[in-house]
Amino acid sequence: MIKFSLKLGRRLFDKERVHGVIISFSFGSVCCLYMWHAQDVVVWFDTVVLGRDYNAQLLTEGELRSRRALAVGLFVSLVLSHGVYMFFLIREKLRRRRAKKSAQGQWYDTDSLTKEDLYADKDVDDESK
Repeated sequence: MIKFSLKLGRRLFDKERVHGVIISFSFGSVCCLYMWHAQDVVVWFDTVVLGRDYNAQLLTEGELRSRRALAVGLFVSLVLSHGVYMFFLIREKLRRRRAKKSAQGQWYDTDSLTKEDLYADKDVDDESK
């Protein structure tokens, strides 16, 4: 079960694919949103789900502000890093597609091409003779 979970995590959060970057960004955004509303979620869970009064001490206004500032900072760094990563990933995919299209129909675009044919110096004029 643990191997399956690790394998699933590697496939979901694969940074070499666009969907992996999007899922990673979504997961990070949900974590930042939870950091922003953590106190409200805990109070809601205790009162609505568990059906008891929330008796623990709530955060002060300064602690709440500092937690929310941390959540905003993490979200901004998440947006910037994933945005840059997505830009370079899409740019690389477009370059590969363009290179693949430009190679079609060229002399080296055959299935029977061997390494010797590709790197042979048959057309080089031998001026030393």
